[in-house]
Amino acid sequence: MAKHNPIKMRRSWLIGILLVVATATPSSAQTEYQQLKVPDEFKNPRKFGELRKQKNRALRDGGDTDVLDNYYKRFFFPAMTRNENHGKLSKMRSDLQKDFQQCRAPQTHAYIRDLAGRYCKGMATKPDFHPTVRYNAMLILGILNESEADLRRGRPAQPWG
Repeated sequence: MAKHNPIKMRRSWLIGILLVVATATPSSAQTEYQQLKVPDEFKNPRKFGELRKQKNRALRDGGDTDVLDNYYKRFFFPAMTRNENHGKLSKMRSDLQKDFQQCRAPQTHAYIRDLAGRYCKGMATKPDFHPTVRYNAMLILGILNESEADLRRGRPAQPWG
């Protein structure tokens, strides 16, 4: 039985997504792109700070998917689609990668990885979203791992997909 090279598979998958994005761009007449709504409650710095603490605790301790859903589904992924956040997408991507590294429980890592995969596949392939948002979604898909690298043990990251 032939072994599959995960890096080549990931590269092929990303090339396929790039082709979809390149061929599915909206017409030049369309200037309005879809932006998902971020609830007003996340604009309160105190409430948002508490939500981030809860999210970080859930990542470290594992388990509380309601907290993770509240953060990622209601704030993080919708915020990526907002025009005012286009300049912050690199930082947001970096923050997501730190969240993956912070996960101690494999099931928590798998949960947010699968969540990120679903959201980003949707954003990357729908021409309704701004090209910047779609490109960022593809970059996130490229950093998703089955498991993160453990440099202390000399274990490389295992690519997802």
